Amino acid sequence: MKDGSKLKSMKQINNMKYLEIRIIVLLLVTALISVSCGKNINCDNDCFTPPGPITFRVMNDSIDLVYNGYYDEDSITLYYMDGDSKIDTEISIFNDTVLEIGIIHSNVITWKSVEGYRDFYLRLNSTEIDEIYLVVQSLTQDCCTFHPIMDIEINGDQPAFNTLSNSFIIEKKVN
Repeated sequence: MKDGSKLKSMKQINNMKYLEIRIIVLLLVTALISVSCGKNINCDNDCFTPPGPITFRVMNDSIDLVYNGYYDEDSITLYYMDGDSKIDTEISIFNDTVLEIGIIHSNVITWKSVEGYRDFYLRLNSTEIDEIYLVVQSLTQDCCTFHPIMDIEINGDQPAFNTLSNSFIIEKKVN
């Protein structure tokens, strides 16, 4: 039993090291882009970083409700309203069997937020819909345009952010 516990602990340490390396590489790439854009003051060679994807996890305390099948992946949709029209957006759902997590991934709503849409709806099943308020702005500094998330609320509250999965957490109460 101790060996199994030790093996699980080693896997967790390796996963954390892998995540740390990914974060360091991301920070280095961001720094390189920032430095290269700052050198060109006349803006002949503009740089552009598009809005990044956004990911969510649906949790009840420490239980991942998507990974564990509480919410059926085929029932999960993400949409926004354009006047009276409901516009479904493309999402991907990834299950990480090593970390035992389910991630809902969207490349669309950050772009739509830049366009001025702010309210999005995550339908988890036929009766549960979570409202996501998202503000992504287009900013230019030193000839580089980038798109940070300025504000996010889920059902009116600031969500927690899980750095291990790079995801915003949607907390649910289940029976």
